[in-house]
Parts: sequence; structure tokens; C-alpha cells
Amino acid sequence: MTGLHRIGGPLQRPLQRPGQRPGQRPGQRRGTWSAATATAAGVTTALAALLGVTAAGPAAGDVLRRAVIDPPRAERLHAIGRWQEIAGRLERASATDPFYVAADAASDLTSRVAVAGWSAPEIPRLVDALVATANPDGGYGLARPWDAYQDGTVNPATTSYAATTAGHVGPVLLAGLAAGVVPVPAVTRAMDSLLDQRRSYGGRCIAYSNAPADLAKPCVWNVHFGAADWVLRAARATGHRRTDAEHLARVATSWLAVLPQNPATGYWAYSSAGGAPQDLGHQIWTATAVDSLLGTPDATDLMLSRPLWRRQAERFHDYNAAAALGVITLRDCRYGTDPTVLRYAGSTENGSPYALKVIGARARTILSTCFPADRAGVRAGGRPVDDGRRAAAVVPVLRDLG
Repeated sequence: MTGLHRIGGPLQRPLQRPGQRPGQRPGQRRGTWSAATATAAGVTTALAALLGVTAAGPAAGDVLRRAVIDPPRAERLHAIGRWQEIAGRLERASATDPFYVAADAASDLTSRVAVAGWSAPEIPRLVDALVATANPDGGYGLARPWDAYQDGTVNPATTSYAATTAGHVGPVLLAGLAAGVVPVPAVTRAMDSLLDQRRSYGGRCIAYSNAPADLAKPCVWNVHFGAADWVLRAARATGHRRTDAEHLARVATSWLAVLPQNPATGYWAYSSAGGAPQDLGHQIWTATAVDSLLGTPDATDLMLSRPLWRRQAERFHDYNAAAALGVITLRDCRYGTDPTVLRYAGSTENGSPYALKVIGARARTILSTCFPADRAGVRAGGRPVDDGRRAAAVVPVLRDLG
């Protein structure tokens, strides 16, 4: 899964529910992150608080056989155990998400694929359930009225949100299309929804939704770049409206000439309104989408080479951080044994049911993708599988934010 992205602003804060604080931007954290003023996401989950970051100790038999266990092997065993714990715990989070209806249907499909594959007998039923949540224009949303910006303007129930279409549902549709179980029209109708949606900023910004009131809002970068990237990938997969998709990608990336990535942090702000670096979840969707559009790894590599993403994970240690850390690991398997990743990849604080199911499915995918030789034991030498390789996910990496 390439990412379940939350409405609001990929991997990116959840949609605000009715009654949230006035003026809080949709999809954004309770405040853009800064070292001095960031608002903590909540109390650390009990599990995250108890987990250490040191490698697992040697088994008794290892101690008897030799004085020092192979450190890479111990590190790897610890990592495998951690990902197995995350997968098992969150796969049991089977509650239905009443707010994110389309995203929840996508997460149910994703969870089953992670365990049983696309050929499982119940997959067609889950595909039908997902496609049934589409709006009349082919896009996806909440299936209920919602005041996205908490400004008194209520979007109708049929509103299609770019984050839901391109981030929550779109990656699952493309993965299912490649597997031969999602029909082509389900993908092309979602493409049409985004390609035909009115754009803001003189036609240069992919708006937050197709609701007229949202056109006047700042351009949300993770939604903008994430939607353009998904449409381009879908066009390449289907051949549908490829010229239009390529034009949209050029328009989207034209912003980069005046929107430089901060060289000190590797981050962008949340939107065209500016401000401090955005949260980790929204940032990872922005960076990976920009990389995909440009055909380079540079934006995400710069972000990961700086310490801010680790500090954000440590400070907020919530589902937002966990979702992003899974995306980082599937992008590069070497992060599968990283102490920061292992400590916070299973955090569930503030997570909606659909997001928790996706995080669990992603952990299962990390096990099969990054540790395939270790399912029954550790390969000799204890080195990461395919060290240095960009991991290719078996299931779509859903971005849980937006």
C-alpha cells in the first residue's frame, strides 16, 4: 500500500470531526510542528512506553554456546518480533470506522490482502464494497455532510475529497488493478474526478475537494502533490487521459520553482499559508509524491538525512507517526531495524479504526517484504535483506493522512 492519506490535508492528519476547535485546518495536526511550540499528540501509548530500542538479548542457549551473540542477528530478531507484535495487535482492530467510510472499506481490503493475498475468495466482495462507496463523480469522500474548515460552510455528503480519492482509496485501486481484481472503470472514474475538479490559484492548485467553498482556501501541499502523482501513475497504468494527467503533473510541479524544500529540515510547510514545518505524516506524503512526480529519491532522502522526522516521532508518538514510519520502512528496508522506527511504528494514539487496520497491514507487508528470509529464522550474517534496495510493497502503502 502506498499510503492511506487522511482527508484534510497522504500518511497528514485525520479529518476533523464535528465540534473540533474553530480555525483548525483540516487534515493538519493540532498545530504545525516547531521545536518550541508543537502541541504534543497525547500520552504515549503504554506499549510504546515499555518498549526499549536496544537489540533483544541473546537466548539462554546462545549464552551457553558462546560468549557474545552476533549483534546484527540479535538486532534483526528484535525487529522481527516488534513488527510481528504490531501486525498481530492491530490486525485485531476490526472495528468499523463510521466517519471515514471509503477509507475504512479500503483498509478492510488492504488488511485481507496483507494476510491472504489478492486471490483470497473474499477479495471480490471487498472490492465491490469499496467501489460502492464512490460518489457520483467517481471520487471518494465521507458519505456525510462535513464542515471541512470549521468555518460554517458545510460540504454536502457527495463531496469528493482529493485526499480520500488519491490517498486513501486510489493506491488500493491501482494495486487491485495490477492484480486483476479491480475493474478499469473504477480507476478511470476516480481519475476523472480529480482531472475534472476545478482548480484554485488560477488553475495551478489541486483543491482540497470539489466543494466550491474549498476553492478559496490555501493550497495544501500534500493533497496537491499527492493527487497529481496518483493521477499520473493511474494514467500510466490504464492509458486513460494520459495527456491530461501529464499536464496536471507539470502544473503541480511548477510550484517547486517558488516552493523550495527547507535544506535544514528537509520539510515543507503544510500549505501555501506558510508557517512552521508540517507534521511527519503530511510531510512523508508530500516528499514521496514530489519524488514520484520528478522521478528521483531526492526529496525524501533529504528529509531522512535530517533529524526533524525523528524528533517529531519522539515528541508526538501517535498513529500519525506510526503510519509515516511504515511508509519510510517500505521505501527502504534498512529502516526496518532502525531504533526510532521500531519504538514508534506501533503507536496508536489518536488513531481512527481505519488507520489502525492499515498500520497493522503495513507491518505485515514489512515482514514479508523486508524480512522474507527470516520468517522461520535469521539468514546467516544477520544483514538486512536486500540491503540498499528500495522496498517494493506487496500491498499498496496507504497514506493515513491528509
